[in-house]
Amino acid sequence: MDSRLLVTDFDGVICDSVSECMLAAENAWRGLQTSYEAQKIFDIDAIHTDRKRRFRELRPYLRGAEDFIPIVIAIERDLEVYSQTDFDLLRRRLQHQLADYQQAFYTERDFLRNKHHSLWLQLNPLFAEIGRVLAARSSFEHIHILTTKRQPDVEDILQYHGISFPPEQIHSVKSDGKMPRLQQIMQSGAYTPGNTIYVEDQVDYLLSAAPQGVNVQLAEWGYVSEEQRHTAERRSIKVIDQPDLVELLESF
Repeated sequence: MDSRLLVTDFDGVICDSVSECMLAAENAWRGLQTSYEAQKIFDIDAIHTDRKRRFRELRPYLRGAEDFIPIVIAIERDLEVYSQTDFDLLRRRLQHQLADYQQAFYTERDFLRNKHHSLWLQLNPLFAEIGRVLAARSSFEHIHILTTKRQPDVEDILQYHGISFPPEQIHSVKSDGKMPRLQQIMQSGAYTPGNTIYVEDQVDYLLSAAPQGVNVQLAEWGYVSEEQRHTAERRSIKVIDQPDLVELLESF
C-alpha cells in the first residue's frame, strides 16, 4: 500500500502570523514616508483596533510579501477593497512599486527578528490545538510544510513552540513555485496524488493542485474570505476546521 503524504501551508494553517506581518508592514509604510519623522512601533496594541480588524479582513487577498504594504495603503486611504478583484486592481496600480514594497517589508521583518527576537516570536503564535498535536509528535515522517515564509523563520518559530520539525521538510518558495514544489515533494517520496493531502488557506493554490488528483482541503480558520469559501464550495473543495486538521495530523 502506498504511503500517504500530508503537505500543509504554515501561515494561516499552523501559525497565526498576522500580528507580526501587521507590525512589520506598518513600520515599512512609515519608513517610506518622507513628509514626517515616522517612529517605529513595537507594540501591536499601538495600532488602532479598527485598523487591525481591517488588516485581518484584507489579509486573505495577499499573493506575496510585496502585498503587505498595499494592504496598509488600502487601509490608510480607506479604499473600497472587498474582493480579490478589488485588491488585484489596486495591486496592478502599484505594480511598479511592489519590488520596493517587498524589500521594505523584509527589512522591517528582519529588524524585528534580529533586534527584538523575543517580541518577534511572540507575534507568531501557533493555533493552539494544532500546536499541541505537533509538539506531542516524535516523528514527522510523511508530513511536509510548503510555505512562502522563509525556511529559517519557520524553523525558529516551531522550535520556540517546542516543535523539532525536520528542516529538510520545510519548503520555502515564492508563491508561483508552490505547485512545482508540491510535485517535487510527491516525486521525491514516490507519493501518488491520490494519497497526497494538501491543506491551504489560499484557495487559488488548491484550485491548481486539484486537477492533479491531489486531495485538497481549505483551512477555514486561516486567512480566508467568504468569497474564497464560496469558490471552494462551488469547486467541491473540502472546507475543514481545526479539529479536522487535528484528527488528520493524529492519523499520520
